[in-house]
Amino acid sequence: MKKNTKRVFRDFRYLECSAFADYLHEMSLKGWHFTSWKFGLIFEKGEPEDIVYAVEVFPKGRENDSQPRKDAEEYAEYCEAAGWQLIDGRRRFCIFRRVQDDAVPIVTEEERFQNVKKAEIRHFLDRSVVLALLAGVDWLQFLTINFDRWVFSQVWLLLLAGLTFICLLYLLQLGGLFVWSRRAKRELESRGSIYYGQRKRIRAANEIWALVMMGLLIFCAGDIMGRGGTIMLIIAVIIIFSVRIVMIYMRPSWEAQIAVWTLISYCFVIILVAVTLSDAIQAEEGDYDFSDVPLVQSDYREMEGEPDYLDYGHEESFLGSMDYYMVSYEYGQTDSEGQPLSDSLMYTIYRSGHPWILEKIWDDEYKSEESVDCTASWQAEQALETWEGSGNYLVMYDEVLLVLSSDTELDDAQIQTVREKLGVM
Repeated sequence: MKKNTKRVFRDFRYLECSAFADYLHEMSLKGWHFTSWKFGLIFEKGEPEDIVYAVEVFPKGRENDSQPRKDAEEYAEYCEAAGWQLIDGRRRFCIFRRVQDDAVPIVTEEERFQNVKKAEIRHFLDRSVVLALLAGVDWLQFLTINFDRWVFSQVWLLLLAGLTFICLLYLLQLGGLFVWSRRAKRELESRGSIYYGQRKRIRAANEIWALVMMGLLIFCAGDIMGRGGTIMLIIAVIIIFSVRIVMIYMRPSWEAQIAVWTLISYCFVIILVAVTLSDAIQAEEGDYDFSDVPLVQSDYREMEGEPDYLDYGHEESFLGSMDYYMVSYEYGQTDSEGQPLSDSLMYTIYRSGHPWILEKIWDDEYKSEESVDCTASWQAEQALETWEGSGNYLVMYDEVLLVLSSDTELDDAQIQTVREKLGVM
């Protein structure tokens, strides 16, 4: 038994509304008649007919409309009086079929041109504004507070490059839209009409890049929130795509869509807080392996007990690497205010063959005006104790920058031990 309906997944831009109508007309000549727009274009099998379609851009429509809204239906009543019957609509598209041979055009050529142009601009803004803001925020962080971490992370650099590339691609598309608008305006003035035909597509490339960027964002977010956060984000993406597919199929009203997405957002926030707290508790209760830590306090001075806390990280990119360590001893005693007595050591080793990177990190780290030059003690190109007697050091070697913070000031013998342990000679 032959199927009486079929679903076609085909996408058209607003700039292609004439080609869209011609496609529906060609299908009707083959006996496939458009009936609805529900998770694809739905066609019903029948006798071949010469049906004339009109695909118009409804100026009051929204990009997220899954079906014609009330004002579109009121617009359809006006169009039916002019000889056109509304079949269905989605986004800002309204699809009509001619029901009277003497039907008059639904809109003037000038109105259609303005409707198409405005819809394309709004669609462009819907796609690009959020992404451009995200790229701008990421670049701002990269050049300021997160430079020392992101410059040594291959994934973050790839994310920045990808976001920048997509923004440039969108700018190119905006330029193409501007060129089309000028040409179409001249064509309208000279010929009195415009054919909105099929155009070269780069939409697939946009969607592939969007998926790549989404994957990188998930990875980067997981890098910040930990393994539990990564799993939660992957599940969130799967849920969002699933809900989106269901909505495309069920075609709920705009108000219902807002309600569903609001509820999902609240659930995600609650789960995110729970996962983040769980990761933090596990980190506090975890057992630490100090065997691979290059330097702890007991390496250069006597300490009571054993270290009880460790935090470390490693990042590496084609621009260099960063290794971060924090080691803490808990004495089991409290001070006069009841706070536990502890001793902490924090140090970060940056390695790069690009001097400008280490110089920028040096400038970012060097905030104190009251510093003491200790280049001779560290036998370095440059070395500062950023506050006299603080035990906070900024040390520059050839292709190596060391940032070290100790609870006690180091003497020359201890500095020599630190250099040997860290391999900064």
